[in-house]
Amino acid sequence: MKKFTYLAFLGIMAFGACKKAEIDMDASNSSNSSASNDFGWNGEAPFSVKNNGTYYHGTTAATASSNGVQVVVSMDSTIGGYTIAFPATATPGSTYSLVSNDTRSIIYTNFENIQFPKVFMSSTGKVRIVQNDNQFVSGYFYATVKMVDTSGMVNTRSLTEGYFKVAK
Repeated sequence: MKKFTYLAFLGIMAFGACKKAEIDMDASNSSNSSASNDFGWNGEAPFSVKNNGTYYHGTTAATASSNGVQVVVSMDSTIGGYTIAFPATATPGSTYSLVSNDTRSIIYTNFENIQFPKVFMSSTGKVRIVQNDNQFVSGYFYATVKMVDTSGMVNTRSLTEGYFKVAK
């Protein structure tokens, strides 16, 4: 549990280090349109996603809310972790775009080399909120995440069929 707590803290800190921008987070905004047929899959609680086609079921996940942003974190010390951020006031049925350097984003951290973790930020994607009340936050998501290494090479990952349901 200590390792998960530490890794969750790292995920939240990585998100907090991102540049934040003043944006309109209203679900009626055209970039945050209401649900479409993009989310026709089932997932496993508390967290599941396909990363470049490889299925990941996170058996531990946590959520926190601060400064109007809800963050969901699922970490595995051997594989990596995922951090999804969206408005804390998100209403069920609302769909939000996931973009990097914003308060709506997804971060994938690869721990293949724990001393030099690779951090991938979303460049496109969406999250659809199913439940957001005093007990749970749940939803579906997908995104393309990318990382530019020190040589300038771009590495991308496709995150599909994402699902989370986490107790508050």
